[in-house]
Amino acid sequence: MSVFEHLNSFLREMSIQEFEKQHLEAFEVYYSLSQKWGHKINITANLGLDRFVIENILDPYLALRAYQNSRNQPINGVKIADFGCGGGYVGLIWKVVLGDSAEMVLLDSDRKKINFCKQVVRELGLSGVTSLCSRAEEAESLNDSLDLVASRATWGFEQSWQYISPYLKEGGKLLYLAGKAQLAVTQCETLDYQIPHKQAKRALLCRIKTSNNI
Repeated sequence: MSVFEHLNSFLREMSIQEFEKQHLEAFEVYYSLSQKWGHKINITANLGLDRFVIENILDPYLALRAYQNSRNQPINGVKIADFGCGGGYVGLIWKVVLGDSAEMVLLDSDRKKINFCKQVVRELGLSGVTSLCSRAEEAESLNDSLDLVASRATWGFEQSWQYISPYLKEGGKLLYLAGKAQLAVTQCETLDYQIPHKQAKRALLCRIKTSNNI
């Protein structure tokens, strides 16, 4: 079964509108590149197709969908970053779905992973993507420039906030993809979502940068 068929079968199961054809084609290429590069560098865990689709495509997509649904308006004209992006499985999935409505910055301290992300961007013909090899605390060029920053499983929530908040504009938000063990966080909005065949609760934790928490 192809990536196409896996994705749409899961979406039908959840009564969610299926991906458009160009999205599915992009995800197919992304999966193929992940398999090819995965033999050379540690981009992601050695997942079967089902787990790859669920964890690296659907999880970030459903988190983004939860955020968009909570705002009742599309994301448009924003600058987003994925910190500790690894193989780009949050930032690039969001970029494929959002298209030209968002500019994306991918940041990781591992150059091999950033080179992989650059290859994916080239293969998919994506524009408006910047890939930076840097430690999170050393990306001064991004200070006060970002509307949204995503983080998944790289650091705990509060450590993520410590690293990321200097780069957010006032009013910008940290969007933290969290599992059950990470949900006891205060001073943030919690947006629950469910991924197929997973009993554990998932949530997007959102904290806004204000003059009080700068």
